[in-house]
Amino acid sequence: MRKIAAYGLLGLMFFLNSCQKDLDTFTPDPVPGNDIWYNDIPASAPVADLRTALLLPPFIDSLDIVPGTLSLLNTGSGIKSLISYGTIVNGNNNPVSGRIAVETHLIRKKGEMIRMGITTASNNRLLVSAGRLSVRFLLNGNELGLAPQGQQTHYSVNFRSLPLPSPVSLFKADPNSLLNWLPDEDTSNHIYPNAQDSSYQIVTKRTGWTGADYFFDTTGISRSKVTLTLPSAYTNANTMAFVVFNNMNAVVALSGNAVTRKFSSFLLPVNKPAMIIVVSKQGSAYYLGQSQVTIGGPGSVPLTTQDIEITPSTTTIDEIRSLLDNL
Repeated sequence: MRKIAAYGLLGLMFFLNSCQKDLDTFTPDPVPGNDIWYNDIPASAPVADLRTALLLPPFIDSLDIVPGTLSLLNTGSGIKSLISYGTIVNGNNNPVSGRIAVETHLIRKKGEMIRMGITTASNNRLLVSAGRLSVRFLLNGNELGLAPQGQQTHYSVNFRSLPLPSPVSLFKADPNSLLNWLPDEDTSNHIYPNAQDSSYQIVTKRTGWTGADYFFDTTGISRSKVTLTLPSAYTNANTMAFVVFNNMNAVVALSGNAVTRKFSSFLLPVNKPAMIIVVSKQGSAYYLGQSQVTIGGPGSVPLTTQDIEITPSTTTIDEIRSLLDNL
């Protein structure tokens, strides 16, 4: 009897362990109406909640502006700035003095980019980034501007970054999305590298987002698109997917296509190791999928498309944040 009981206990433990593994890799079945892909994703879609849950809060610092002086600002984000009196103006273009708030982001790591919904792409061309930064000046919650003319239209910002193999240029965020970045056509804005401490100084008359990047040179390099095959419950209304390059500071978002019902990239350089990351929110549950690949490797149509199959597993928003924070 004791042996029978022991075998029964072992069988029960094995059954429970198997159930736990099944729970860990649970794949949601599509709820009718929830497996729809959209050309225009509704603002109420679960993916909007997912983006909000991943956002990094800005650093808020105070700056005292005194007439006739140059103000030095050291922010909690790591940005340093020099601002002359008369540069920051109110809605009537009058110089502001006294204490104001300065809201900053300094985004240098690939996981931080994903959390902020930022990628390194410019009109379907791959960028490599030294960093993305945002600076906003506020008084009583109202955003301030920069002087439209005169001597004090620019301010300077400094930040440190990892050394890059190529010189960088300034980019500005597409007005419609932080997923696309455009070359800064204002020739009065400049970026100056300091090789001694891997820092950059930007002199600009733009507030908001600025990027310091260079175009990855694909001359003579074959390229391939990446597409994903996911379970049918994963759509562009509840899921985001990214290509994270291992050996360069570059992240590409895969866009969801309502016709093909797939996520896909633009043409990317082959033979580059990368991590594919898929995050999803369905109901109150979160899901995470990962796959280490070589762009243009197995599963690809030569010079055309590489399809990768991923089945995400249940997770928590804190585990997703932790993964991204360590990229």
